[in-house]
Order: sequence, then C-alpha cells, then structure tokens
Amino acid sequence: VSMISPVWYHTNITSGEFHEQEYCTLEPSDHSGKVQAGSTLLCVTGVRSDQEDPHVTVTVNYDTCDSWTKVIQATAAHATDFGGATAGDPTDPALCRVSCVKN
Repeated sequence: VSMISPVWYHTNITSGEFHEQEYCTLEPSDHSGKVQAGSTLLCVTGVRSDQEDPHVTVTVNYDTCDSWTKVIQATAAHATDFGGATAGDPTDPALCRVSCVKN
C-alpha cells in the first residue's frame, strides 16, 4: 500500500501474469490518516488483467501490519483474453474472503 495523498492509497497486486491496481481510502470513522493494525481500507479496482471494465470493490481489514483479510466483491464485467477466457464475455459475480500474510 502506498499513499497517493493524505487518506488516499494505491496498491499494485501481481501473481504470475495477473495484475491488479486498487485505489483505497480509510473508512470514514478512521481519522488516524495512516494504515496501521486495526485499520480498514475501502477500495475499488481501477485495472485488472482479467477484466476489460472491472467492477470490483474490496474491504481490507488489517489485523497487524503483516496480516490482513480482504472481502472482494466482483460484480458484472467483461473478460479479457487472460487465463483462456474470451475477450468480451461476461464474467460471473463473485464474493470472496481472503486472508493474507506478508512474508
């Protein structure tokens, strides 16, 4: 997570050929101005390598600075040629919960 400006953040996520950029802000009740243990970020996806027009919102809860849980809500979008999909095909909505640990 890198700060764009006070209370606005940007993340770059890569895994193999997959790439995603998220734009985030702290939840409205958090007036700390920084991401720390206990923080919750509210994010939208700006770019995803597997979607032409991403419609993804993400809530990130930081348990510690090196451990967080993401709830990812992907609504209707259109696929790219990534991962064997056919460009322009609609994608299915999805709701996922992912726990992450930085190593």
